[in-house]
Amino acid sequence: MTAFRVCGYYAKLERSQEYLAATMMKSDIRIDWVCYRIVDDNIIHYPGVPIPVHLVTRLKEINFAGDTFLIPDPPEDYLAAKYGPDWRTPKSSGYEKDILAMIPDHPTEQRQSTTGEYSDFSATRVRILDQQGEPVHDALVGVAGHGRIRTNEQGYAGFRLPEDKWYSLVINHGLHEEVLYQERLACGMTYVYRPDPAITSGRFLVLSQE
Repeated sequence: MTAFRVCGYYAKLERSQEYLAATMMKSDIRIDWVCYRIVDDNIIHYPGVPIPVHLVTRLKEINFAGDTFLIPDPPEDYLAAKYGPDWRTPKSSGYEKDILAMIPDHPTEQRQSTTGEYSDFSATRVRILDQQGEPVHDALVGVAGHGRIRTNEQGYAGFRLPEDKWYSLVINHGLHEEVLYQERLACGMTYVYRPDPAITSGRFLVLSQE
């Protein structure tokens, strides 16, 4: 990355257990380059979807728009793995739930006390508030790949997350449900969720630090 910065690029490298991601920008042109780690014969696409590695290593050539390209073989299997069995149906919204339904939970234990606290300082907490700004007891908070926890009387649900990175969450209580597809969570931090009655889907970076 230093070589790119010397040449005048904005350059940032993000490391994860599942990938290395480089972002570079110069003259209003952005380049994103992701190198995936192989985990149990899969690569893990955001927000945690396992893609069989053979779909991206055994490629086939196709002709398109007068040029030759390499694509997964068969492409239908890749699209189903990436977007779910209903990938042929165009969706402007709601596709997020199809993707989250395909993500297996990691076999990590999630326990919290009645106060929503962990003895472990690295726990990440999410506090759920209703439209009046009051804490919601017994709301179900899911973090894709890391289980689902119900909130305590103060509205907190706590998770042991493996690292600071982007996560997808699902918030459920009563008749209210919202998918937060792209949220940045850090270990040991506490975040607050506030619903927007005018917008029930498609929001990003909704959580604020407490």
